[in-house]
Amino acid sequence: MTPADGAEMQASPPAIIIEFDASMRVISVSLEADNGANYDLAPEAGRSPSDVLNVPLPDLPAGSYSFEWRGLAEDGHAMSGGLEFRIKGE
Repeated sequence: MTPADGAEMQASPPAIIIEFDASMRVISVSLEADNGANYDLAPEAGRSPSDVLNVPLPDLPAGSYSFEWRGLAEDGHAMSGGLEFRIKGE
């Protein structure tokens, strides 16, 4: 997972990247800042099955962020996960 859950960074990461053990069809992603701002994001694979979730990010200001994803495994089981990270800024 990049960034790692709980990571503290000086600058905004260019993307969130999560590797799965098997192909996953991601059906939704969300990013919320600690100030309540929500960001519209789209995975590079769209809704096609992939074993890597790559979500390009806009340039994010300093603050704490919560990212969540939801998807369906190849066998149809619903899956979800998330991570939190902090951008310290300069």
